[in-house]
Amino acid sequence: MIEKSFPELQGTIISTPMKAVEERIVEQKLSQEPKRYKPDGHQSRSRKLRSSPGTICYHFTQLVDHKENPTFAPLAEELSIPSYGHILEEATEGPIGSDHPRLLS
Repeated sequence: MIEKSFPELQGTIISTPMKAVEERIVEQKLSQEPKRYKPDGHQSRSRKLRSSPGTICYHFTQLVDHKENPTFAPLAEELSIPSYGHILEEATEGPIGSDHPRLLS
């Protein structure tokens, strides 16, 4: 029984502090510049975040920035999480000494 619920437990262990940090960041932004930032709910699709304990799905809270960026996720910005579809270059590198033609370009 524990084995079946272990991934869910890991997700809760990771997402609980993320939610707390996210709430703090949002509260700070809203209190510092209430006319600039407005709450805009959560992202409609959850983001899959891979970590050493496992993959979790997380819906980031969004804010509207009336000065610069129309909508953004403060926690994703704070943690430097890239937007959808971005693959970090390091993830596509081959092993050391690899001479695969695609990897040499």
